[in-house]
Amino acid sequence: TLAVPAAFVIGQSYAKYEANKVLTENQEKLVTLQNSYEKEIHDLRNQVYELQTLDGVTYSAENKYTSLVLLETLQASLDKALITQ
Repeated sequence: TLAVPAAFVIGQSYAKYEANKVLTENQEKLVTLQNSYEKEIHDLRNQVYELQTLDGVTYSAENKYTSLVLLETLQASLDKALITQ
């Protein structure tokens, strides 16, 4: 059998530890981001349902870009669903 240098084993263990740490931190950020998206989707959905249009939908400056992406996606979906005669 080949002897593996202790430094190599320690280096691999440290690399695994760092990778796990990064994944855990990113997972926490993704959960926070997902919660933000869900809240924003809920708020936009309620406004669109109430107004029956995308015109006049408001959003906070804090969620401007998220809201714009969601509204543009919704508009694109509506455009595709539009039946032309």
